[in-house]
Amino acid sequence: MLFRRLVIDGVGPFGGQHAIDLDSLTAGGLFLLEGPTGSGKSSLIDAIVFALYGDPAGAESDYSRIRSSYADIAKPSRVELVFTVSSGTYRVERSPRWDKPKRGGGFTTVSEKAHLLRLSEAAVEEGQWNSGEVLATGAREVGTELSSILGLTRAQFVQTVVLPQGQFADFLRLKSEERSKLLETLFNTRPYREFSQALHRQALDASERIDALRQKLSQAVATWLGNSAVGEWEIEVQQLAESLAEPDDHTLLDFLVRCGTELDKRRSEAEDNLRQQTELLAGAREKLDREKTLAKHLGQRSELIAQQTQLAAQQSVIEDSQQRVDQHYRAVVPIERLSAQHRAETELGKHRAQLLSALTAIEPELAVYNDGEPSNIDALAVELTMHNIHQQTEQSREHLAYLKQIDELSEQVATRAAELSDLENTLTSRTSELATVNERHDQLPQEYTQTERALDDAQTVAQTLTATTQKLEDLTQRMQAFAECAQRENDIRQATEKHSELLEEFHAISTRFHDVNNRWIASQAAILSQELLDDVPCPVCGSVEHPQPAQVSAQHVEKADVDAVATDMDKARGQLEESKTALALLQSQLTAVQDSLGELTEDELLRQQQELTKQKDDAIDAQQRVKELTEKLTALQNEREHNAAALSRLETDITVVEKTIDNERNQQAKDQEKISQALGEAESIAELIADTQQTITELSQAHQVLRDYETALATAQQAQASLDEALAEADMSVEDARNAFVEPAQLESLRNDIRTFESAWAYVTTQLATPEIADLTGNEKVDIPAAESAFREVEESHNQAAQSAALASEGAATASRNATLIRHAWERWAKEVEQSGPLSRLDQLAQAGKASHTNVSLHVWVLMRRFEMVIEHANDYLARFSHGRYELVRSDEAEKERKSGLGLSVIDYDAHGEGESDIRSTRSLSGGETFYTALSLALGLTDVVQQENGGIRIDTLMIDEGFGTLSGEVLDEVMTTLAELARDGRKVGIISHVEELKSRIPNQIRITPTRGQGSTINVIS
Repeated sequence: MLFRRLVIDGVGPFGGQHAIDLDSLTAGGLFLLEGPTGSGKSSLIDAIVFALYGDPAGAESDYSRIRSSYADIAKPSRVELVFTVSSGTYRVERSPRWDKPKRGGGFTTVSEKAHLLRLSEAAVEEGQWNSGEVLATGAREVGTELSSILGLTRAQFVQTVVLPQGQFADFLRLKSEERSKLLETLFNTRPYREFSQALHRQALDASERIDALRQKLSQAVATWLGNSAVGEWEIEVQQLAESLAEPDDHTLLDFLVRCGTELDKRRSEAEDNLRQQTELLAGAREKLDREKTLAKHLGQRSELIAQQTQLAAQQSVIEDSQQRVDQHYRAVVPIERLSAQHRAETELGKHRAQLLSALTAIEPELAVYNDGEPSNIDALAVELTMHNIHQQTEQSREHLAYLKQIDELSEQVATRAAELSDLENTLTSRTSELATVNERHDQLPQEYTQTERALDDAQTVAQTLTATTQKLEDLTQRMQAFAECAQRENDIRQATEKHSELLEEFHAISTRFHDVNNRWIASQAAILSQELLDDVPCPVCGSVEHPQPAQVSAQHVEKADVDAVATDMDKARGQLEESKTALALLQSQLTAVQDSLGELTEDELLRQQQELTKQKDDAIDAQQRVKELTEKLTALQNEREHNAAALSRLETDITVVEKTIDNERNQQAKDQEKISQALGEAESIAELIADTQQTITELSQAHQVLRDYETALATAQQAQASLDEALAEADMSVEDARNAFVEPAQLESLRNDIRTFESAWAYVTTQLATPEIADLTGNEKVDIPAAESAFREVEESHNQAAQSAALASEGAATASRNATLIRHAWERWAKEVEQSGPLSRLDQLAQAGKASHTNVSLHVWVLMRRFEMVIEHANDYLARFSHGRYELVRSDEAEKERKSGLGLSVIDYDAHGEGESDIRSTRSLSGGETFYTALSLALGLTDVVQQENGGIRIDTLMIDEGFGTLSGEVLDEVMTTLAELARDGRKVGIISHVEELKSRIPNQIRITPTRGQGSTINVIS
């Protein structure tokens, strides 16, 4: 994660707006947030954390501290942060809750607001901070989106990226469980935990399946024991089932096989006994059946002889009934034909009356009579009359067809009259349209010429667009030169101030150098006296005696002190020269820009810009007019062509319509004359058609009545002939036939009596002739009770044998069936145990179960390895900071956290002096020791995170306070280490008021408090 830009407005002690270019500030890797205590250094950390999480950083910080008490009461506070992570660059802006004053007094609470954008790198380089893809708006939505982008909770963020004041050592002192959550997030080890959980779920499922199958096996055994046939083995089977622990134990199955064999043997013995009893029962049943059959046949013989005697007494009556039935059937045909003759005569009378009525409705001359007397209907010549009526009907139909044609022609004449009126209206319309088209045809040439002239004028103006645009671009560059000139002047002011500071610093160092150098020269005698030895000549005077050697004074200075100050002076001189060169370069750049502007003023450029802008707008409008006028010319040309075609078409249409009107008028006169001839004196053609249709109807009805009369006459004659023939065949008169005929009910009664007698006589005769009755004499003896008693004794023995056999068979079959269920349940249980065994073993290893020798779960083991890597890297730093005294080690026992494995202790290699070592709690370290130990752990953590490919990158580390607790020697080591990290690309921010850090870290944010007005920010980079 890299911080690119921070903007605060009305936040913490900062009443105004301050923008910090973090890209420039962190370019060197190290940067310092410097200012007096309470000036607002930690507030910048709070602002960053608030932008990302909606809360300040420090545990002691309060949400209300975000809004500055120096802020404009009518304006909201605001924090804007641009940052880059692996997924891209983002800009988040938040405003905290605040109380907005009302117009009439009082306040209204405005809710927290937030916006989140994704920025392109091009937008960042150009400073287009509002040009990006909007990802979320609103505090809650932004928080949700940032949670997935950052991957760290606020608590984890302030333990790894920004380390607030008072919380720096939290990661060092975290409990193992809390440290586990942080490391899991940083190193993305969640897949290992999820894998372990999924494996455990599968193992639990497998265990449940095994238990369920074992339970089904127990249920199958209980079912087997529920069979009464196996009661003698119940205790032994229960004991074997309860002791069954592994599928390899076959004792239960083997015992069940032996039980099944014994039950099969008992079933076979019972079935043999049943077969013997069945044979005895069959013999007893056969003897009983013979006695019952003999008794039955003797009874039947007695009944049949009695029935035969009764039937013989009825025989003479039945013979008389049969003779009467025979006479009836001789008279049936004559009686039926007599009825048909009566019906035919009746029908003929009806048709004769209808014929008389029909003949009165037609012309009398159509009817023809054989004797010439119209009143005698029997003398009517039916065929001739029907012929005359048919001819008259056909003539009437032909006349009707003619009248219908005339009627259709009359309707057509009316329709064509309306069409003729439409044609006359069309002729008038076409004539008017022709006049309009002629008028427009005369106007088009003049309008086309005017449009061409307007197009030429618009093209002339439009052609100036390119030149005008180029002039505007040149003018814009000059306007930018004015802005560049102002920027250069500002840069020169800043460079001049910096040069003055460097000059003062150089003069101070130069003065100090001359002072130290003079003191060193004055100390030469004391330096030489320290090198004098007894009996060794003095290098100055040559004497071997040294009675009064010069003594070291309070002003004594060593050569190393002089060299150190000289080095500082050379460094200051180099910085001064670089500043001078940079200032000269800026001045030359300003002169070049001013020369390019000449004597032009900004107002003159603005005036020219307005004129050129208007000219450009006119040219753009002209381009649009060129397009419109070109389209209009094309439209006018098309209209001219269309107009000419319309003139030709209209002239042709008018000629055709005029000719059509003349033809239609002539045809109308001819058709009207034809209609008048057909109408005659009638009022309408419809009246003539109705009269003709009525005539046809009457003729058709008369023709049909004649045909029906002719048919009825023939039917009556045929019925009389059939009657005469039937009477002759039966040798009866009409009266004889009527007397012999019997009514249906009486006839059916006679026939039933005859059938009943014949059926009974045949049955009795047949039954007496059957062998089992015909062979009897009536003297045979029967003893059924004795046979029944013998049968019951044998039947009871058979039932007992059958019950025993059924119980034995059912018991053996049930035991066999249930044993098969037990075997199948055992096989499924054994198969599941075999298949799920490896899964259970893996789960125990992953969950630190009984199969694990380390008692460390997979997820914890992965975190332990990562944690050990962190400790290893941290110890590299800690060895430097503590000069080899301290070393961090992972601890299991000290914190009783073996299951988590992420405890932490420190080895003190000088715990009791003389090199004795001891393991201590991290909480026993002093303030300075805690700081550099926690710093070592933080640096080690970032090293390992940088090396990992699947986790979160930590490119930035911000440390709030703690440096004041370090000795000078340790501070040197810490700063050297941080400088090395900066050279490797890390960004390390230090928040401190330690004076020495100002001279060590050039890139700084200086915070200056102002009494009653809050703090201000000055960025040095």
